[in-house]
Amino acid sequence: MGTRAASKLGSKLGSKSGFNNVLDVLIPVRCGGCGSLRASPCRSCVASLVRCDFAPPVPIGATSLTVPFVFDGVARQLVTSLKYRGCRATATFLAGQMAASISPSVVARLHSVTWAPTSLSRRRTRGFDQAELLANEVAMLLGIQASRLLLHGQLGGSQTGRSRVERTSRVEDGMFRVASGFRQHLGEVLLVDDVTTTGATLRCAAQALRVGGAVGVHAVVAAATPARHGHPTRLPGPVQLR
Repeated sequence: MGTRAASKLGSKLGSKSGFNNVLDVLIPVRCGGCGSLRASPCRSCVASLVRCDFAPPVPIGATSLTVPFVFDGVARQLVTSLKYRGCRATATFLAGQMAASISPSVVARLHSVTWAPTSLSRRRTRGFDQAELLANEVAMLLGIQASRLLLHGQLGGSQTGRSRVERTSRVEDGMFRVASGFRQHLGEVLLVDDVTTTGATLRCAAQALRVGGAVGVHAVVAAATPARHGHPTRLPGPVQLR
């Protein structure tokens, strides 16, 4: 397909990114949950998602924490497909559930949406930042501007694969800092990330935002690990294909 034809097809698809939709047409989408050639997630995987029916502790520095899913089973597979393969359809679905889970009273007070950025080395390796993908989708759904308020300080290294004790001990307060252009009154900010395990990353990000001038920090993640919270249950709705 030539450049002109691809451009014309992208315009007809009418999305925010014609180029991305052209890729979706040329490269069939696989479900991030089961790998089948269907939408991501497919209806079967949506039905298997486990709602987060426990209350993870709100990290120090944050005002609230919203979590739609338990990081287990299908939700784990979806987050993994987003984190390591950058599946846009999965990001759109997870962001939709995250946005729908946030209290309207919180949304009404928000001034901006930001994310807990991954390290530069991870971003270079993957070619994207999964938290940024989610934040941009959530911001679009809420009608609020997404801004890169935080910079990664590269301290402590990646959290992936570490135990709870290692995660808590290795994440330092200097892990994030507010970008210089935003060191002012930030109002209330929505902080987006993909998963929370110990809350250490969210704590560091929230504290950095508060030091940088945020009046309040409301965190939202796609999923939380179920350890230490008992046995989760599969709850009905509002998990719906969009």
